[in-house]
Amino acid sequence: MNLTSEILKDLVYNSDLSIGQSVKQLEKAFFEIRNSEKDYALIDIIAVIDDSSKSMHWKLECYILSFLLDYSREEKYLNKLMSHLESNPEIDTNEYNFLYWQLTRTMFVSPKLNTKINQIRMRKIYAQMFSFFNEQIQQENNWIPSDERDQGLVIVMTGQLTSLQHAPTQIALENCYTLIKNYNKKVLLINAANMPRSMCLPYYSPQLWQYINEFINRNILTYQDIEIPFYQFVEEMPSGEEMDSVLKTVMELKPEFILSIGGSNVIADLCSNFVPVVTIPCVVEIPISEGTFLVLPKKITNDDTAVISKLTQSIDKVIESEVAYKPKETEIEFNRSDWGIPEDDHVIVIIGNRLNEEMSEEFIGSLNKLLENNLKARLAIIGDFSISERIAGKYKSFKERTILMGYQKDLSAVFSICDIYLNPPRTGGGTSAADALYRGVPVLTYPFGDVSYVVTDKYHIENLDQVEEYLVNWKQKEFRELEREAALRRADEIFDSSRVLSNLVNEMRKSSAFH
Repeated sequence: MNLTSEILKDLVYNSDLSIGQSVKQLEKAFFEIRNSEKDYALIDIIAVIDDSSKSMHWKLECYILSFLLDYSREEKYLNKLMSHLESNPEIDTNEYNFLYWQLTRTMFVSPKLNTKINQIRMRKIYAQMFSFFNEQIQQENNWIPSDERDQGLVIVMTGQLTSLQHAPTQIALENCYTLIKNYNKKVLLINAANMPRSMCLPYYSPQLWQYINEFINRNILTYQDIEIPFYQFVEEMPSGEEMDSVLKTVMELKPEFILSIGGSNVIADLCSNFVPVVTIPCVVEIPISEGTFLVLPKKITNDDTAVISKLTQSIDKVIESEVAYKPKETEIEFNRSDWGIPEDDHVIVIIGNRLNEEMSEEFIGSLNKLLENNLKARLAIIGDFSISERIAGKYKSFKERTILMGYQKDLSAVFSICDIYLNPPRTGGGTSAADALYRGVPVLTYPFGDVSYVVTDKYHIENLDQVEEYLVNWKQKEFRELEREAALRRADEIFDSSRVLSNLVNEMRKSSAFH
């Protein structure tokens, strides 16, 4: 089937079809476009979107724009979708939240879209969503002074809680552990589960976030040797009933402060009307939050100040901190022979939960060249990644000398058979990079994103030619030992969660906004 502008117009403007029927037919048409015809079909689809002579239902427009954004990753489609969040009077709060998170994810996995301008727009879009809910509780705004709050209680609130392989979950649980074990605090952990887990708006290839149903029936979570009082939202956000319940709980319990993990958490930020809310990001940038304090796990730069200046917030809300990681004890033993890897090969490991999206064809082509030029090098890829037939046919060295290891519960064990950690161009990856350093594995990364801050500029690269140079040096035993020692020294600096949290709390208490 050839997708022409006439077929599209018939689907989009046929008043006899419901929105759902139109979307189903569009989805079928998009699916049937052959790869060889996609560029031509794109022209037809763009023509329909740009046709101002007819009025298209905004939900259909969002669906078509989401297809164009998914296929092309062009900024103009992101901008058009953002405009629905900025000025569409017909969008409801559920649809708003759904679309906000789809665009947040797209920017996260597409560095070229994650520009300062787009970041600022998304921060304003979130602030608009927060304001809608905040206006509804203004009559209840009743700040609880510090001398009336329970100094022994902290609420830790996260937007998602899944497994220990999930970095935000690790961060939330580790902060609970530190508060309980090192500071003798009572802790209540709340999973607001504020990311979409069902469709409420037509969207092409949507992200629906994981939700652990069995947590609903638990009021205690066990982590290492502690038990943490726990509550997980049952209703999908944004739920007025769930939010009202948490707000009442906060006003009754009067915690000393709330630790919000990850940002973009409306209910956590609403609590800042009553008690201090400090937001810790899961990436190395100022979190998107309307809370009392915003943690930045690095030194504030001119770019950070410029971002804040475009918002209604003050730079005084930002607390400079560090990323804190917890070393994980390995429980299993890996051997190269288990994976058919010769002992004298140089294993480059790449790790990630979204590598199918984050590893571009251009990057794969560069990896293929690296492997062609270094016959003793091979790749180990851990996470969600598959090699398509087209990629396998085009990049034979990449196909033949890459080991797909899938998800691994014990990354620490995997590092024992790896030589070098290579980070693709992306935003995340800080936790696995820190774990690599802790095991003495040097980390090479491009000079942006979380990993670049974890490892410092010692390990920054501009291209994979520098990795080739590194491999040449890696053949020398003395060089390998020096690099492993340097990795361990850096790990010593970042694996101290107690010190990091102590410094953060001390900085908060200095502020009048805390009291």
